[in-house]
Amino acid sequence: MELVCTFCLGSRNDAGPTISCCTVSIENIKELRAGSHARQLIQHFHLPVDFETRWLTIIYNVEGDYKTLHIVAPTTVIFRLWHVTLLQLKKVRLDFMMGLSSAERAQTIWERHHWRGADTSGDGKLDLNEVKGLCRRLNLSGGDSEVKKRFTEADAGGKGFLTYDEFRAFVRRLKERPEVEKVYLEVKGQGEFDFACFQRFMKDIQRVCTPTV
Repeated sequence: MELVCTFCLGSRNDAGPTISCCTVSIENIKELRAGSHARQLIQHFHLPVDFETRWLTIIYNVEGDYKTLHIVAPTTVIFRLWHVTLLQLKKVRLDFMMGLSSAERAQTIWERHHWRGADTSGDGKLDLNEVKGLCRRLNLSGGDSEVKKRFTEADAGGKGFLTYDEFRAFVRRLKERPEVEKVYLEVKGQGEFDFACFQRFMKDIQRVCTPTV
């Protein structure tokens, strides 16, 4: 008996309330393997050789655990659509996280793919549990206690929920790394962070021996 599973790209809400499905968030995808990279797996499972042109392996992370999803597209055309689309979505996400996206693109990403998806009650605001769930999907969570602390800081007036603008401020706070900034300022001192500073950082903080130039 052949077991066939069907996958689609889109919001979880697109499938409708009667369809049960598992979701792999774009943010959690760590690596895509296609073509010759899949040859060893195809041989291991004694699968047809022509699977190689339609095979896509998705390596993703769920709450710290790495998982693997193998997909075989019905045609090479559909395979290319999947592969190219996932690569482009990953690039958009990376640009966004690195601060390279335009304000308009960032706005669209948050509203369409994250904010609306997290607002399970559909009331246009996020409570603490909704925020925790979204942070886990975005791999932004530093732990429930940290999320709750940042949530309270962003919740103007102690309403018990965040508006969209408050949530964006919350995410900025959550991504702050005060311990990294502290080390940077200590190493830099009053001057610039030049190569000498970098060598001092590697030797004194990282305990790594660096070659002299």
